[in-house]
Amino acid sequence: MAIIDLDQLLNGVTQLETSDLEAFVSQASLILAQRRVASLPEGEAMLLQKINLGIPENTQNRYNEL
Repeated sequence: MAIIDLDQLLNGVTQLETSDLEAFVSQASLILAQRRVASLPEGEAMLLQKINLGIPENTQNRYNEL
């Protein structure tokens, strides 16, 4: 059971500044990866966690500039 309605969450997300939205997406991806990890073999789970961490913020910012 969700504590917050999905539509309310999405409405709030649309109001975020770009940098905050990027941070939100990063954290949401990490949460999703952690949930998926619970049902995977340990080695595969560790690799998925690394993949879902994304790239460092300064690297992402540079890509955005390009």
